[in-house]
Amino acid sequence: MTNMLRITTTFAYDVGMDDSVHPPRAHTLIINRELKTRRIKMDNIGLIGMTSIIMAGLTIAIGSIAPAFGEGKAVSQALKSIAQQPDEANTISRTLFVGLAMIESTAIYCFVISMILLFANPFWNLVIR
Repeated sequence: MTNMLRITTTFAYDVGMDDSVHPPRAHTLIINRELKTRRIKMDNIGLIGMTSIIMAGLTIAIGSIAPAFGEGKAVSQALKSIAQQPDEANTISRTLFVGLAMIESTAIYCFVISMILLFANPFWNLVIR
């Protein structure tokens, strides 16, 4: 019983479903001291999995912020240009959509890299061998 720590707390009177009052109950909570001091050992597979998940999340987070700002700036500049030169709206719109596709491809590449890290990670083969 040396590894166990017993904590006893007493609560006030319990009221039952039929409004009858029951005497106080002592609730006992047993905590195992070994659980507090036990350390989790990380093996190579767990380390690669954890790193892959974190890097995939960072890739998506950082890789989607920059294209979003770029697309916003491109659209605002295109709208300013169309407002200044309405006759060139077709040319500006066409160039805008090509530019937006180029900017969006960066976010798609980041998505592909994160999917590779999660599902087709090349580092798994190094550990499994």
